[in-house]
Amino acid sequence: MNRHGRIVCSLLICLGAGLAGCRPASEAAIDAGMEAGESSRPAAEAGLDLEAQTAAAVEDLSERIGVAAAEIDVLEARNVTWPDAAAGCPRPGMVYLQVLTPGALVRLEAAGREYRYHARGGSLPLPCPAKQAVKPLPGSADR
Repeated sequence: MNRHGRIVCSLLICLGAGLAGCRPASEAAIDAGMEAGESSRPAAEAGLDLEAQTAAAVEDLSERIGVAAAEIDVLEARNVTWPDAAAGCPRPGMVYLQVLTPGALVRLEAAGREYRYHARGGSLPLPCPAKQAVKPLPGSADR
């Protein structure tokens, strides 16, 4: 491969690494005590409304912690605007597009603990550990 080819290849690798930060933080664990992993449901689901996102978050938490969905309380579920493409849950060391990002915040409670789920647009909500969570922009309640 000539010098020009190596430069182009290097740029493509860097671009790919940079864009990786634009994905939802699907590897984030709910907290340090839980095993990290992707959502238990296919991420191909899209166009979900707030009610469907809330139901998906309850179902996911139920599966993750082994508690019946009926034992999970919804503390808050609202449409919000996140300050960047991290959807309020930036992973350390990642870079995200700095664009206002519509999404949802779902706060749940089970067995005396609170859990946060964040979503971008109409995507599936993903768990966000409290230590990583960023607040949505002020005034971005139900749109």
